[in-house]
Amino acid sequence: MNYATIKRAIASLLAVLICSMPVFAQGTSDRADDARQKVEAIKERLHLTDDQVAKIKPLAQQRQDQMQALRGTYPTTASRDDKQKMLEEAKRIQDNFESQVEPILNADQVAEWQKMKEEWRAARQNARQQTG
Repeated sequence: MNYATIKRAIASLLAVLICSMPVFAQGTSDRADDARQKVEAIKERLHLTDDQVAKIKPLAQQRQDQMQALRGTYPTTASRDDKQKMLEEAKRIQDNFESQVEPILNADQVAEWQKMKEEWRAARQNARQQTG
């Protein structure tokens, strides 16, 4: 891997974690609500059918559960190496979720999904710049 690829991968992993940060402070039932809210937002923006929602909901819940389990694996005082491992695993979980969702969508929905992800990345980047 070259430096640019590694840098891009780390940025993506950080984005996934930052996107999940509000979940750190929530209780278990709140996390389930968060997963439902995300599916609802995706449903509205992508104009998902009921069948698509029924297929995506369990995937979103599975992603949420995996992220929660991952957060429980590493202490908040984890070493830099452990944090890197956590980022890599979070990226794998997110990539797996996206690879399962995209085949459920039609071409227009995939295009809008890509726009949504870019908007989320830009918002996270903007938030980092304001706090950094």
